[in-house]
Amino acid sequence: MRQITESTTGQTSTGHAHVNYLKDVPNPDYTLSTHAELPNNDFTILDGRSYDLKSIMQFRLTCPSLQNENSLLNEGILTFDKSFGDMKMKKWNKHTICELRKLNFKQLTDQVIASKLNDMNKGWNFTAMAVKRKRHRLNFFKKTNAVINESNFYVKVSKKTNGKGFSRASFPFSLIEKYGLKNKDYLILRKNNILFISKFKENPRKDRWNSSFTFYIPFGLITSTKYNSEIIEFLGKISYHENLLNNKPLIKENKIDLLKLLSNKINDKIQLCLNPLDNNYVLINNGRASIPNQLPRYLDISENLMQTLGLFQGEGSKGHFRRIEFVNSDYPIIKKFLGFFEKYFLINRGKWRCRLIYTNESKDELLEKKFIDFWSKNTYIPKDNFTKTKLWVGKSDVQNGSIHLYLPSSSLREVWFNLLRLSHKLVFENKNYAKWFLQGVLAADGCPSFSKGVLREVVIRIENQQEGELYQSALKTLGLNSTLSVKHRSIRLGRLNELKKVKELDLFMLHKERNERFKQGLLLRRC
Repeated sequence: MRQITESTTGQTSTGHAHVNYLKDVPNPDYTLSTHAELPNNDFTILDGRSYDLKSIMQFRLTCPSLQNENSLLNEGILTFDKSFGDMKMKKWNKHTICELRKLNFKQLTDQVIASKLNDMNKGWNFTAMAVKRKRHRLNFFKKTNAVINESNFYVKVSKKTNGKGFSRASFPFSLIEKYGLKNKDYLILRKNNILFISKFKENPRKDRWNSSFTFYIPFGLITSTKYNSEIIEFLGKISYHENLLNNKPLIKENKIDLLKLLSNKINDKIQLCLNPLDNNYVLINNGRASIPNQLPRYLDISENLMQTLGLFQGEGSKGHFRRIEFVNSDYPIIKKFLGFFEKYFLINRGKWRCRLIYTNESKDELLEKKFIDFWSKNTYIPKDNFTKTKLWVGKSDVQNGSIHLYLPSSSLREVWFNLLRLSHKLVFENKNYAKWFLQGVLAADGCPSFSKGVLREVVIRIENQQEGELYQSALKTLGLNSTLSVKHRSIRLGRLNELKKVKELDLFMLHKERNERFKQGLLLRRC
């Protein structure tokens, strides 16, 4: 404890005293506890140091402890004690304010900043409230700091643990005026080098003359809920590129322009545009806010594409408008279908959901586990992605059951069904397109029919007359004549010449087992 004795004067007036200190303390950064010892009273003058105190030298302080003093002017002993414990005061000086400014840039909470300041010097005792008040006085919370430059700005978001997968944030007024944004526009934004699309919304307010404007950030991109911690980059708003597409062909050099193809949308809620950072890619999105699927703008009309579309035409489900569904029991077919989406649309296997379907006399959990292990191991789809199993009561005729795949994405469904709709036109224009498409169809719904071990005909199952006419037209493009029966929901090819053409065109190539049976049966066929 350091003590300094100096002359002190005190003057009573309505129970208060004004004390003059005539000498400064050795270290102006000390936080002090001072008291005066007078003839009739010992009283505390100061615990700590006031915020506006720059020097101990000749300052005045009101002391309400001098009520019993009789003289107007008394001299006594002034004692300076270095303070400690809870009596320490929050001292703001150039050094502490400089440290506060550094910590403020790190986007820490008031409590953490106060704790770090106290760790720097054991003589300080800052509280979270003191830090918050000082930050406000230094204008660290000014809203004008939200805009960093022409395209980057800070946002304050609240990350919810349940409900919808996005959080609302305010959009700066200065950027709204600059870029001419309007209500219900869709914005292209970037955070942490990840693009996302969000709906822009105007919120009228009754208590003010102006409205607030908000957009939405997906939960997966939010890392902090602190003020001025999340930086968003505005890249532009979605435009439909009408001038760009007017004179562009849909197919050029055997490549499909997806931007042109998707301009005639099936689902009006789907949003699509060119990637502003790379015009060779298309962004397609659905909903208020989500990370869009990025697809190459130009897609080759390849054998793989047409075969996969043929497989989906035969075994795909077309009723659900928010996902792509496919069912099959043959592993090579499932592998080909998943492989296409992984290669061309960059869809990770972990995004697929699965449902096991099997036939048995009764429910068998061990058998279900065996089937799920088989499909998970061969398709690389995690077991957690398998939903409730479906059982058909009866005699099993499939070794490992069937698997029902579905991809929950309305935006990718939009792309896939537009390609499927286009394929129905392509089969009339080119024999190769028709052959590849029918190879997929026969792998899904085609079957060689036998009588006494001799091949009699090839049967293709159909769902309705429209699908039957599509298959019949594709077969006609290849020079194959067939019989359509809507009543029996099938198309049949029975003449020997037609069956030889099926072998020549290798229409069963995707289904190894059916292909072998077809070729062996054809050898025994004489007429």
